[in-house]
Amino acid sequence: MRSPRVFSLEVPGAAVIGAEGDAQARPSANSADAIAYGVAKRAAPAMPEAQRQYVLAVARGEGFYGRGWKTGEGAGSHNWGAVQGTGPAGSFLHLDHHADGKPYHAPFKAYHNDEEGFLDMSRILLKPNVKQALTKGSLRDAVLAQHSNGYFELNPEKYLSAVLKNYDKLSNAVGWKRVLAERGITPAAAMGTGGAVVLGTGLYFGVRWLLNRKR
Repeated sequence: MRSPRVFSLEVPGAAVIGAEGDAQARPSANSADAIAYGVAKRAAPAMPEAQRQYVLAVARGEGFYGRGWKTGEGAGSHNWGAVQGTGPAGSFLHLDHHADGKPYHAPFKAYHNDEEGFLDMSRILLKPNVKQALTKGSLRDAVLAQHSNGYFELNPEKYLSAVLKNYDKLSNAVGWKRVLAERGITPAAAMGTGGAVVLGTGLYFGVRWLLNRKR
């Protein structure tokens, strides 16, 4: 099981920080984002893109795809989401803090590779209510669902702000098609205003044609 914890609000450029602690050797932020996206696609090729993008946006802040752990305490664990417990490759003891600042020690999972870390974080993060929010493309609803599941203790608005920032950074670095937005992406918004007008016009004339046929 994973206990609630404080979210690392932002990764400042290439100076990657973990849950707490010193930065370790790592690639630049942009290349790390691209590598993480590749890992996610290899590990779960059939995962819906909205779910994949959301997990990465959260993982970027929770520990920078497992690269944010300080040397000697989690470095090389491939733990993408500060997941607590004993993993396939064992565990490591880590000092973390609750939202009120109270410190605590807990075992955190270690994995054999990044694919294992990504898949386990996805399993824990993507509960049914989070998946439902992502079908609407809503980052806000997904964060609120995640909070209701006890994944983090931080104020949901602050957590959402961090997820939005990391989603923007990922989108710019990877160049993927954005399938998520703060309050969701509707079919009309996805196709653009012009497409919505064309679709609306087509439906209007289609309905009129059916009505004329019935007369």
